[in-house]
Amino acid sequence: MIIGNESLKELFPNFEDCIKENGIDLSIGKVEHTTNRNNKLIGCIDGEKHLPVTYEVAPSDGVYKFYPHNYYTIICDRPIHIPEGYCQFYFIRSTFARCGLMINDAVGDNGFEGTLRIGVYNANNLPITAGTNEAIIQAVTIKNDGTATEYDGSYKFNKIYNEMRREVFEGSKQ
Repeated sequence: MIIGNESLKELFPNFEDCIKENGIDLSIGKVEHTTNRNNKLIGCIDGEKHLPVTYEVAPSDGVYKFYPHNYYTIICDRPIHIPEGYCQFYFIRSTFARCGLMINDAVGDNGFEGTLRIGVYNANNLPITAGTNEAIIQAVTIKNDGTATEYDGSYKFNKIYNEMRREVFEGSKQ
């Protein structure tokens, strides 16, 4: 069952200003452009994650520009905690979908805590623009059937990204 407006306000009080009829509008906090300049292996092999290099994109005059046929990571503007017994699905807001911005959707697991990082791809031949703090993604929350266990993976509390930053920082000292 999809959780509606009033229940969402109870479950996600930090997002009360973003709650719509059937979901939570998630806004841009930062944008990163994904690159593989050093041609290293990316993906996952035997559970070991090899994530691509990203760099932060600065907005110009309060606007982010997503260039054609490029992949970006949207870092949402605030952390979220998905309560026990619930999970979320993420969708691009329809205005951006009509422009050709595609989301690489994921499931927000029961018990996830951290700042969401969601991949988007501009499939259009034209740049797509979005204002800073623009609501770009909608989170739809559903109730689990009671058999879900709490998420404790490498993305909780942004652990994997904190480790990556440490590696990059330590590597830059050499």
